[in-house]
Amino acid sequence: MPPKQHSEHGASKAYRWIACPGSVAMERGLPDQSSEHAREGTLAHEVAECLLRGQHLDTLGGVSVPEEMLEAVQVYVDTVTKIHAAAGPNAQEFIEQEFNLAPLNPPAPMYGTSDCCIWDPDTKHLHVIDYKHGRGVLVEVERNPQLMYYALGAVVALKVRPVTVTITVVQPRAEHPDGPIRSWTFDWQTLVDYKRELFAAAERTLAPDAPLVPGPHCKFCKAQAICPAQQKLAEEVAQSEFAVVQANPTALPTPEALTLDQLTRALDVADTIENWFRSVRAHVQFLLELGHEVPGYKLVERRANRKWRDEAAAAAWLEQHLGDDAYEEPKLRSPAQAEKRLKKIDKAAAKEMEQFVTKESSGVVLAPDTDKRPAVVAGVDEFTALPSGD
Repeated sequence: MPPKQHSEHGASKAYRWIACPGSVAMERGLPDQSSEHAREGTLAHEVAECLLRGQHLDTLGGVSVPEEMLEAVQVYVDTVTKIHAAAGPNAQEFIEQEFNLAPLNPPAPMYGTSDCCIWDPDTKHLHVIDYKHGRGVLVEVERNPQLMYYALGAVVALKVRPVTVTITVVQPRAEHPDGPIRSWTFDWQTLVDYKRELFAAAERTLAPDAPLVPGPHCKFCKAQAICPAQQKLAEEVAQSEFAVVQANPTALPTPEALTLDQLTRALDVADTIENWFRSVRAHVQFLLELGHEVPGYKLVERRANRKWRDEAAAAAWLEQHLGDDAYEEPKLRSPAQAEKRLKKIDKAAAKEMEQFVTKESSGVVLAPDTDKRPAVVAGVDEFTALPSGD
C-alpha cells in the first residue's frame, strides 16, 4: 500500500496545532523519526483495511502479523460491521476515505484520510469510526478534534449534509474507564461551529510570531527537542519552583524538601518535561547517527542478545544433554535458559553450548563519553541533511 501524504494542518496533529500554533513552523523540515510503536500502528491499520475489504493478509507482502494485533484489530472490524448493520439498508461504507477541504477555502492546505465512514442517506446520519492501536495514551471521544476533522472531510468528499454525526473511537489495547469503544453524537450546527474554530486555529499558525505553548500535546512533536518554549519551561520549573542555584543546575532538591504547592506544580508539568528530555536524547542520538560530533556524548552498542545460530542443530544437541527439559513448551529454551540448566548438571557442556550461540546487538544507544563501552562510528547519509537552525 502506497504511503499516504500528510498535511501540515492534518487531522492527526490538530490537537497539537490548535493548542500550539507555533508548532507547525517548528516542525517544518524536520525529519520523521519513526518509532517501533508508530510502525506497529501503521501495520495494524493496514491489517484493518485488508479485513474490512475482505482481502487476504498476503496482500501485505508476507508481513508477519502478531496474534495480539489481529485480536485488537478484530474489535475494530466487528465494531464497523455492527454499526453498518444497524444503519439503514441503503447505508454506504467508505474505508480509508480520502478527502480535501479545499472546497471550503481553508487558510492552508488541509486534507487527509479517515479510517472508516458510514453514511445513511435515509436518516441523514454520518458515522466516523477511528481505530487507535496504541495503549499508552487514552483517547477521549467527546469533541475529539481529529474525528470532527474527519467528519468535516467526509461531508466534503461524499457531498452530503448530515442531520447528525456520530464519531467513534475504537481503542482495544488501552484501559479506558468507558471501555474500548467510545462514541459521541452531535448535530450539523456543531460541525459548522467546529469548522469555523478549526480554520481560525489554522490561521493562527500562519502568523510569523505564532506562539509556542508547551503542554501534554507536545508528546509526539518532532520539534520538541529544539523548542525554546519547552526549554524555558524546564528552566522555570528547575530554577523558580525549586529554587535551584544557577551555578549548580543539577542540584535538584529531594521531594521531601518541596512544599505541597511545589509538588503539585511539579506533577502538573512532569509529563511535558519528561517528554522533552526524551525528545532531546532522541535528537542527539539522531545527530550522532548522521556522523556529527556532540561534545560529551557518543553512540554505543546495546547489550547484545544471545540467539541460536541454527535452532535445529541446537535443539538436537540440547536434547542429548537435557532431554525433554530442552524445551519450554512449545519452544526451544533460549540460550540463557539452557545455559542455566546445563550448569547444574554439566558445566563442560554449558561451555560447549557456546558453539551454537551467536550474539546480535539490538542497535545503538546514547551514552556519555565516560561510558566504558567503545563508541560506534556512524556514517553520514549524504541524502540526509541536518535541519536548518535558521
